[in-house]
Amino acid sequence: PSEWAKAVPKFTGMAKQEGEVGAEALYLLSQLDSMMGSQVDAVSDLSTMIRDHRRTAQRSDVPERLWSIYKERQTRLLAAEKWFDVAALHEGAWHPMVRRAVDDHNLLIGIAKAYEEIGLAHQALRVTQEVYPMILAAGEDDEALIYDLARLYGETGNSREGLRTLRYLKDRPGIARSGAFAMLRASLLEQGGDL
Repeated sequence: PSEWAKAVPKFTGMAKQEGEVGAEALYLLSQLDSMMGSQVDAVSDLSTMIRDHRRTAQRSDVPERLWSIYKERQTRLLAAEKWFDVAALHEGAWHPMVRRAVDDHNLLIGIAKAYEEIGLAHQALRVTQEVYPMILAAGEDDEALIYDLARLYGETGNSREGLRTLRYLKDRPGIARSGAFAMLRASLLEQGGDL
């Protein structure tokens, strides 16, 4: 491990280069950081590689490696209810390329919850909007997520989109007959000036 630590400055310098050398250095740095127990640095290295060396990252296992480390770290932060840390890691690390590796949609729903916990409804909406198509692509459907999406549209001032989203649930007997559904619908109607 001490030998690994000595290699970090060398690879850090090389990581600033353009092309394959920089990409390879970032990849190796992420491996070193993982072995030394620094998940945040490993996530940062892989995120930088995706941003700065997109083509190379796309052809590699970088999105999968990033998701694996990101998932482990975020799971711990969510369990500890460290909402600000969850949001900060997501802001610094997330890239749409990682979607292909997502194998746990509930983790992303937890990220949206973290944003809500710290009062960032727009960011919560953005994450929820991103996870919903992933769930549909997996052949799943989540009424609670659709409800939350409609609620978040309302909280961010887009009552019309919230009502359109609720219409999707209208024919579902369970949730459409609930008091929460009726209250949200009434709130969205009032917010839009239709009540």
